[in-house]
Amino acid sequence: MALSTHPSILSIETEGPTQTDDFESQWITQSRTERKRPLRGSGITGKNQIITIIDSGLDINNKYFGPTSNSVFDRWDYSQRKVVKYDHSMGDKTEPKGGHGTMCAGAAAGKVAGTDNNANGVAEDAKLHIIDIQNGNGGLRMPNAYSIFESMHSTSGTPSRIASGSSSTAYKAYPFSCRFFDEVLHDMYPGDLYVASTGNDGYDRSTKVSKMRTVGNPAACKNTLAVGASQSHGDRIPAGAKGLEYLAAFSSRGPTYDGRMKPDLVAPGASVLVPYAHEYGKTVQESGTSFSTPTVAGLGALVRQYFEEGKLPCNWSNGCKLDPSGSLVKAVLMNSATSLKGEVQVSEAYLEKKLLGKVSEYDSNQGMGLVQLDSSLPLPGKNRIKAIVKNNKQIKDQEIQDIYIRATPGKCANTSYKHELRVTLAWYDLPGANSCAKCLVNDLDLVIHSVTANGGVKPNSKQYPNGLNTKDNRNNVERIRFEMDDKSYYRIRVKATNLATTTTKYSLIGSGCFEWVADPTSS
Repeated sequence: MALSTHPSILSIETEGPTQTDDFESQWITQSRTERKRPLRGSGITGKNQIITIIDSGLDINNKYFGPTSNSVFDRWDYSQRKVVKYDHSMGDKTEPKGGHGTMCAGAAAGKVAGTDNNANGVAEDAKLHIIDIQNGNGGLRMPNAYSIFESMHSTSGTPSRIASGSSSTAYKAYPFSCRFFDEVLHDMYPGDLYVASTGNDGYDRSTKVSKMRTVGNPAACKNTLAVGASQSHGDRIPAGAKGLEYLAAFSSRGPTYDGRMKPDLVAPGASVLVPYAHEYGKTVQESGTSFSTPTVAGLGALVRQYFEEGKLPCNWSNGCKLDPSGSLVKAVLMNSATSLKGEVQVSEAYLEKKLLGKVSEYDSNQGMGLVQLDSSLPLPGKNRIKAIVKNNKQIKDQEIQDIYIRATPGKCANTSYKHELRVTLAWYDLPGANSCAKCLVNDLDLVIHSVTANGGVKPNSKQYPNGLNTKDNRNNVERIRFEMDDKSYYRIRVKATNLATTTTKYSLIGSGCFEWVADPTSS
């Protein structure tokens, strides 16, 4: 199959010699401020993390991945610079010229040895576990969820905990494949995260209109993280494209058949600078959700490193290091997202740059918006926010768990975020019934009230999640984002409203300029 005709690729554009002056995907998703990469500046580059790429294979001795010993075809080899395992049980150990898998791996974790190169991936110091699902020039053979996670954990050493899949099936009602993904993440591998591309069917070229209800699977599953594509910036966009505040029109949209919000978030996918297989050192600019998805997988690796190394400022008696669950990594990524300010725009170089309508927060164009990790994670010396974190915390049916905080905008004076509060609740749900009309099984609710210093609830102060004016009984991620009043008190409440099981587990992150306070209602 010629790379230019690959169904997951929208466009290809060759790139000349690299210059170390942009790194668009890194700074856009870390700070949204040109050339500022605060996580990288804090030493968070994906070290000691492994990302799984499920795709056409990998050019293992490409400049961005090699040298690589053939030992990785037979066993996990952690001594390798990049590739620690190459699972070819469904593939053929080879990568076609150009290489869709090589491009995706580059967006996630590619790195020229010893060089701050502008085609380096988001998690440039992470290592790679490859699942090759292409034989020769044939199509991709999507493995089932069980085999993916079994391969990720087929080692007595450190397993892979983040997977990136840039292929999908067509839009349809909740299928058996989603049952398998949701089951395996809920029951067997709750510490893992599967990042899925929504697809590239969001624009009808014949009628020149947006196409909703085009998100594919497994992106439309409940426990996966669905990624759409926004535009990039500067040299990464063609003439006439509006840039990073605009959604790429090709990006597939929701909602799902049962009305859930998808995509969950977006990242730059129009375009991304990536390595080209079997032409040493060559890079190309690629467009598609295939490339926004591994970018987010790389960000997931950064989040994992942040928590594993104890970068979260805390006063816990046993230290600040933690092993983050998949639902916590998902919550952090979605908590960080901020709505695009522009519209849906056709961004391919060879098409009219038509504007197709506004986007809004929590819609099924962009979900929660464009990832920006420094709005979710406290980074001493880089921002002044605080965070409250709950990692895979157990809750009983009908149980209520409260957190109290006090706004401290003075500690974030002269910042744009001094009043902003973000709180995101995420949990891995049980699988729904095949073709379910309402697929949520365990229903948790997040609400926030303004309260007095004594804990009394102020009237008409209730904040609901996901832009709603009532509780959300469809999604298994809920976020509330609003502006706090000066020095006011707030109660963050998680309630297990209706569980099909006796208990379940959830993760939560709250970030902003605040301080935790003890429950004023307890004696």
